[in-house]
Amino acid sequence: MADIFRNASLTPSKPEAVARYIQRRWPDSGATAENITLVASYRFDDPAGEVGTEVHIAHDAGGRTLQIPLTYRGAPQPGMEGTGLDGGAGAELLTLEHSELGTRWIYDGLTDRVFVSALVEAISSGSGGARYIDADTGEEFTSGRAEVRGTGTSSAVTIPESLPAPMPAETSATLHLGEATLEFNSVLDTDFPAADSGSSTDSAASTPGLLLGTWAGQDAEVLLASIAD
Repeated sequence: MADIFRNASLTPSKPEAVARYIQRRWPDSGATAENITLVASYRFDDPAGEVGTEVHIAHDAGGRTLQIPLTYRGAPQPGMEGTGLDGGAGAELLTLEHSELGTRWIYDGLTDRVFVSALVEAISSGSGGARYIDADTGEEFTSGRAEVRGTGTSSAVTIPESLPAPMPAETSATLHLGEATLEFNSVLDTDFPAADSGSSTDSAASTPGLLLGTWAGQDAEVLLASIAD
């Protein structure tokens, strides 16, 4: 369950934070807060209730559908310096002033053990994302929320205390977690699984080790992330 202050003011804004990530992930993208569109998002619960996790689904100026994983912390996180997807400029993207929560330190989610653990748990257990709760009214809302679900795994995945640096490619990033490999799709194939020769929606839905998602305007499930032994 994610308590969200829907009327809070953020400086810089969420689009600016997402654009910053895109600029660092793809330096030639030319991304700005004005030329990207935030389409939906999903979150996972932090069992300790300390870290906010949010994955933004966004369209960029080139027409790509991107996944942007962020974590929000109430204090700087030691030990996460120099592990960002841009090859060493650091995992911290920026600090943000939240009108209700104060200063928040924003990190690349793939370098944050809380996010990676929650993502792996969702895939492995076959669970979904967090419910969105309006922090002012206590009511659940679904607008802007992507619906995600894991397809389960047959074996447990151990998350090391010290995460390896994510290994970025043009359309995905991988993390080696012991004997398992987590692949996070940074650029989404919204035609999945039709673009995958020989696959079908039913067979993809029953394939273990996947995180699948839909959102407003995207009725067919999209492959968001996967775990392979």
